[in-house]
Amino acid sequence: MKPMKIGIAGAGTMSSSMALIFMEQGFDTVLHVRSEASMQRVRNNISASLPTDVKAGKITQQQADTILDHVEWSCAAASISPVAVFDMVKLEGTEVRRASLCNISEMKRLG
Repeated sequence: MKPMKIGIAGAGTMSSSMALIFMEQGFDTVLHVRSEASMQRVRNNISASLPTDVKAGKITQQQADTILDHVEWSCAAASISPVAVFDMVKLEGTEVRRASLCNISEMKRLG
């Protein structure tokens, strides 16, 4: 079974291209960029590639129209915040599927 979500750090041409390839294959993609401007640049790069991919038969027009719906954007100026993704558990009446690992030492302390 292939993973259904993939994370990519960076806003360059290579990151944009990798993200597009994963999205075209059906992966939900998390893109971590350093600024809103970087996020917009990646979004523009991906959007500009879509007509070519439709014309080449790599994806359908319907896929092109919805491909950016499969992107989760993460912006932080200084760091990448690791996140654990796991099967849903109920915690005090809330369904939880993700948890920040920023304070891993605190989690270890709490057990």
